[in-house]
Amino acid sequence: MKNQDLDETIDIRKLFYLLLSKWIWFVGTVFVSIVVASLYLAMTPKKYLRTEKVLFVESQKNDQSGMDKQLSEYISIGSLQGSNNINDKILTLQDPMIMQEVVRLLGLETSYQLRRPLKDKEFYKNSPIDFSFGDKSLMLPIEISLELLNENEFNIEEIKQFDSNTNEYISFDEGYKGQFGDTIHTAIGSLLINKTSYYKADYDNKQIIVSSCPIPMISTHYSANLGIQKINKEANVIQISMTDTSIKRADDILKTLITVYNTNWLKDKNRIAVSTSEFINSRLAIIEKELTSVDHDINLFKSKNNVSDIDEAGKEYMRQSNESEQRIFEMNTRLSLARYIRKSLDVSKDDYHMIPVNTGLESNVVERQITSYNDLLIKRNNLLYNSSKKNPLILQINHNLEALRNNLILNLDELIYSINLFITKQESNTTQRGNNLTSNNPEKVSFLLSAERRQKVKESLYLFLLHKREQNELSKIFVAYSTKVIDPPHGSLSPINPKRKIILLIALIIGLGVPAAFIYVLDLYDNDINNRDDIKLLTIPFIGELPQMADKKRVKRRKQTRIQNSKLAVKEGLNDPLNEAFRSIRTNLSFMFQNSDKGHVIMISSLHPGSGKTFISMNLALSTALSESKSLVINADLRQGALSEYVGNPKNKGLSFLLRNKEERLKDNVVKGTLHPNVDVVPLGMIPPNPAELLMKPKFKELLDEARKEYDFIFIDCPPIDLITDTMIISKHVDTTLFVIRSKLADKRDLPYIDNLYSENSYPNMAVILNGVVEYNSKYGYGRRYAKYSRYR
Repeated sequence: MKNQDLDETIDIRKLFYLLLSKWIWFVGTVFVSIVVASLYLAMTPKKYLRTEKVLFVESQKNDQSGMDKQLSEYISIGSLQGSNNINDKILTLQDPMIMQEVVRLLGLETSYQLRRPLKDKEFYKNSPIDFSFGDKSLMLPIEISLELLNENEFNIEEIKQFDSNTNEYISFDEGYKGQFGDTIHTAIGSLLINKTSYYKADYDNKQIIVSSCPIPMISTHYSANLGIQKINKEANVIQISMTDTSIKRADDILKTLITVYNTNWLKDKNRIAVSTSEFINSRLAIIEKELTSVDHDINLFKSKNNVSDIDEAGKEYMRQSNESEQRIFEMNTRLSLARYIRKSLDVSKDDYHMIPVNTGLESNVVERQITSYNDLLIKRNNLLYNSSKKNPLILQINHNLEALRNNLILNLDELIYSINLFITKQESNTTQRGNNLTSNNPEKVSFLLSAERRQKVKESLYLFLLHKREQNELSKIFVAYSTKVIDPPHGSLSPINPKRKIILLIALIIGLGVPAAFIYVLDLYDNDINNRDDIKLLTIPFIGELPQMADKKRVKRRKQTRIQNSKLAVKEGLNDPLNEAFRSIRTNLSFMFQNSDKGHVIMISSLHPGSGKTFISMNLALSTALSESKSLVINADLRQGALSEYVGNPKNKGLSFLLRNKEERLKDNVVKGTLHPNVDVVPLGMIPPNPAELLMKPKFKELLDEARKEYDFIFIDCPPIDLITDTMIISKHVDTTLFVIRSKLADKRDLPYIDNLYSENSYPNMAVILNGVVEYNSKYGYGRRYAKYSRYR
């Protein structure tokens, strides 16, 4: 044999026919896997994907000055990076507090399911009952199983509550029976169960599972199924998606999420408006008192000093100094506002409050810093709602707020200084012009002009604050939400999970792959010789193969394999596969003896008992007899007389008598023509005590020499070579050795040993016969291969 592994490569064709022969396995496993996949699909809740697109409207930024500019800046509330930072808005939408509010508004903390064999039916907004937890807030999840007896009564079968220590539900097996509308006192608290308008008679005697969970816990579940992402980098459009088992519930969550976001946004906006309103009202009260006092002083001065003619001088003075005075009024207004805001910042570091915006300071730097301070303070307060002051994020925000406040104080001080400097310069110029006009009565004019100037400033500031108050009130009423739904919730009506086609495809692959892998592994570790492919690397000439004609369902293996020696398969006129196989071997034998006409001695042996030597010897002899050749079959296995059973197992003659007695003649120990006129048999006779010694006698050679003269073929049925030395003794006197390898009995690991027998010429002229090849496990298909000959009968 060639020095190589018999299983170096995978024979795809052989593997295909091997798998094809086990087609029933594939049908069974595919059927089972499809059934299991169908059950999984039937039992698994279907999940749907719903999406909506939301546009975040940009703030209206322009170059307007005065009230319009301040109003637009006030309405646009943004973040530290700017009012239109889309990432901040996404983070805000993902805030757990928003989802908790959505859960609270939609009542998602309680779910209802109708018990069914495979998959429970979930109710959403159409439950036949309504559940509420009575006397205390729900701290841990609970699950209640109740049976609806009729439209008036129900029976609580089981109550379970989640235990945070064991992470398992604890069951309370107490039964409770009640009527709808009654408060049921249980081990976990008071329960109130009412009937809804969706109750139908179909629900009688049906089981309902009520699950209730604290809002923070159930909101985590829905937040995990929420997805928010930007459509692209340029547009202020985001896509919000929700995965849920209910299409309607997913749509409601998406709609309510935007509603809650807008509500919270409006609340934050109004916080600043309220703070500004408080500032304006407090300043109006103070200025009103100051203005009243100034008016009283002017009237009292005029009445005491009779200076009515000074009005004309004042008008002339005002006409000459109109531009300067108007600017002084504006500057004094800004100065008062700046001082008030500066004073409000002189508080302790731990005192955080809103700073009024839209106050008319006309300083872009200060206004931006106030807006940033207020936005950061809103974030701090929102985080503090669910956290503590020791939270590292809160501490970081506090640090940022302190830095912003310090910068704001510095900028306000600079603004106050610059305004004072401007006012001083303008007042100096105005006073100089006034002195020129009122030189005749300087003291009275100077006092009156100063009083009127204060009056003008107070009036201007008072009117300005009145205008701001109305503007602030309008901003509370005017609602221009920063979001716009441009694509309402929508999605496919087909579930995204479980994926039916993929699961069925996986089931099909498993149904085909598991048996294929199992069969391949079995074949990989199968050392039995099954067909001709398994011995193709033998260097011994191959003379033929014989199909196994036994029942396919009861093919025996190894020690269980026994040949029914009393059966003769070769008969005249039969064209079945086995007869055709013997004819093929007979033809191949004729080619082996082309140089000789008569007296061919053929030894038939094997490595293992039960390989079919006797069966082959008799049927091969019958096959040669049908071709008008005269054959002799010798039972040379002196330890058992399997061949002798074909001729009745005679005890008074046979090979043992011939070898023991020199006087015995061949013709006297032959059973003639019992099976066929051209076939004679030398039976065993009596089993001798010394078989090997008898075969070593010259008498055995003389017997064969005599048979050569009379018969065309002499077939010697020998014992297995692996057990005893009889076969080696017989081989010295034969022309050809037919070595039988039995399918399902011989082992591939024996092939190197068999091949060494041939390469070392241990037996003369060796040739191999493969016996018992199972038809349905062979790619050659004997039934198909030989059946075509039957039509020539």
